[in-house]
Amino acid sequence: MLQLTKKTEYGLIALIHLADRDGQIVSAREIAACYPVPKRLMAEVLKELCQHELVHSTRGATGGYALARPAYAITLGEVVRVLEGMPTLASCEALGMFRADAGSCDVEPVCPIKSPIQRVRVAIWDVLQKTTLQDMSRAGAHSRSRAAQHPVPVPVPVPVASPAPLLSRLPSEPRS
Repeated sequence: MLQLTKKTEYGLIALIHLADRDGQIVSAREIAACYPVPKRLMAEVLKELCQHELVHSTRGATGGYALARPAYAITLGEVVRVLEGMPTLASCEALGMFRADAGSCDVEPVCPIKSPIQRVRVAIWDVLQKTTLQDMSRAGAHSRSRAAQHPVPVPVPVPVASPAPLLSRLPSEPRS
C-alpha cells in the first residue's frame, strides 16, 4: 500500500519541528536530538528541502534552518512531491501510463482497475495538497481547537467498486 519513504518522513518531522519553533533558527543536530533520527540523514534531507526553497539556511556557529514560508503556505503534497514524487498505487502509474502524454499499456483498453485506482490516487493527492504544515504542527492544533467552533466540511472518501466482479473474470485454476 501507499507508504512514505524514510526521507519524506524525516523531512516532515523536520518541517513540523521548524513550524513549531515559529521562525527560530534550528540546527539539524537539535532536530535529530529531539527525534530518533540519524543526524547525517536529517542534514541531507534539510539540504534537499533548502534546494527546493521550503527552508532556508543560515551558516555559522549559531546557524541552522527555518521555514522559507509560513507553515500555512507549505502543503504535505508539496513536500511529498519534492522528496519522492507523486504517489502511485499501480505499476502503470509508476510508469506514467495514466498521463495523457505517456505510452500505453497492453491492458489499458480493457483495464478494470485504471479508473478506480486513479480516483483513489487523486483523492489521496487531494488530501496531501489540502493539508499544511500548520495543520500538523502544535500551532495548528491550537488553531484547530478554535476552528472546532466553525467546522470545515471533511472530504468524503471516493467509493471503490467491490473486487468480486473482478475476481469472477479470473480464470479458475485446475485443482489437484
